[in-house]
Amino acid sequence: MNMKMKNILISVVATFMSFFVASGQEVMEFQGVPISGTVSSCGQALRKKGFKRDRVYDEIYRGKYRGAEVELLLAANPGSDEVAMFVLSYPIRSSWDATYNLYDTVKMMLTSDYGRATMVQ
Repeated sequence: MNMKMKNILISVVATFMSFFVASGQEVMEFQGVPISGTVSSCGQALRKKGFKRDRVYDEIYRGKYRGAEVELLLAANPGSDEVAMFVLSYPIRSSWDATYNLYDTVKMMLTSDYGRATMVQ
């Protein structure tokens, strides 16, 4: 899989996660970890759930989501340490079909966990 396909997949997953986070006033959770607070406090909660922090980047954690190995980026609001969203990244796939199948699977998992995304205006 080339870098373009990886970037597309990351963008799609980030978009879905941002829709879920923005879909309501209540604080959303990822595997029982609130998507709120500081990067440090969210990271500490993720480590308690078995995620491992990247050795170079404090905002990246590695672990499992529904049995699949993932990287999780804690995206903070610009100019602050407050977490705005969690961004999941899956390992690179070898073909477009494999990438699309992953997208479809992740979409179903997120919908199952968080409900259908709706447009909020």
